[in-house]
Amino acid sequence: MVDFVTLLSRVAGYDEPAWRWLLGEISRVAHRVPAASRLCEADRGDLVQTVALLILERVPVRDPACLPGWLATTLARQALRTGARRDRQVLDQHGGPLRDPRVEQCCPETVTLVAERDRALWLAAKRLSSRRSRRLVWLLAFRPELSQRQLADELGIAPGSVGPLRRRSLDALRGQLRTLGYGPADLGR
Repeated sequence: MVDFVTLLSRVAGYDEPAWRWLLGEISRVAHRVPAASRLCEADRGDLVQTVALLILERVPVRDPACLPGWLATTLARQALRTGARRDRQVLDQHGGPLRDPRVEQCCPETVTLVAERDRALWLAAKRLSSRRSRRLVWLLAFRPELSQRQLADELGIAPGSVGPLRRRSLDALRGQLRTLGYGPADLGR
């Protein structure tokens, strides 16, 4: 068992081995936080540094025994913020993706295939006949954290109508993609 009181006092004193241990611990926990798993490696590195700075700002923590729980909660929240910030950065004025920074680190072949897939997806989404369907597809893609009630509020419909609308919209989207010549294998499914 780690003595967090001693560890935090060493961290506050900028003790390098204590910092290395703490950064390793933050990184280990970050890889177990589900929200962090949708981040690229660079974003996870930034996440670890951000949380380490938050710890430094708060040293000494009132109850150092709470550090592990605080760490997991803070990592999850910061990962969600980072993902949301990243999602907002990749949208153009029409709600379609401009680029995906998580893909930019891949080989050119993958970048091209993902860009083509995304282009086809948003072209198909624009062809949906209902404005509500287009808006729902956008919300599902870029605001996945929304609950059924929040989706209903965004769309101006009853919460019980979200499920049927989602089914109809996604079926219509698949139909549009087939019309454009794409099947499940082409779209990474």
